[in-house]
Amino acid sequence: MFQGRYHSFVVQDDAAPLRVADYIHLNPVQARIVPPDQIATFRWSSLRRFVKGPRWPSLTADRLLGQLGLEDSATGWETYVQDLSRLVVDQAEQERRGFGEIGRGWAIGSAAWKQALAQEYAHLSAIPEYPESERRDLRQAHWQATLDEALREWRKNPDDVACAPKCAGWKVEIAARLRTRGGAPYRWITAALKLGTSGALRVAVCRCANK
Repeated sequence: MFQGRYHSFVVQDDAAPLRVADYIHLNPVQARIVPPDQIATFRWSSLRRFVKGPRWPSLTADRLLGQLGLEDSATGWETYVQDLSRLVVDQAEQERRGFGEIGRGWAIGSAAWKQALAQEYAHLSAIPEYPESERRDLRQAHWQATLDEALREWRKNPDDVACAPKCAGWKVEIAARLRTRGGAPYRWITAALKLGTSGALRVAVCRCANK
């Protein structure tokens, strides 16, 4: 209510929902509202309802506990809360689970999944009703997906991008595609393909288009 617009993310139907649930349940501790050993006591958390009740009929935990191999029982929830208490002080594990990306962007999941989604819904990046941060992330994911597709067609990889000369013909061809199909800005293309200046790239792309 006071901080800003709520976030509504697209979440991959895999391990991502569990990561999001853990992140949400840890929020009161991260905000220093409750100590780690009282994580299940926060009044406004679904975790408290799961552990102590009462529950609403729609509040289910089959997917959450099922991914962990736990049962929806007092013992299962005790194990889950203990895991959360360890996780809240383990910054390395939080980084491994991608907690840093939760709360930013527009989607939570694997890089390949996000790129495929960005290709499918690239048109949404032009809708002004979407927050600029989400539109920017969607556009960048679309550019990256276009770049990855072009590299596969040329049978190139990131090492080739780093080692090849700035004026390599295949780099210019890919840059032209990123401009015409992906709408990527010259600055982004220059950094992604390890090219020269944006001005020189603009000239090279124009020459490529006029061939």
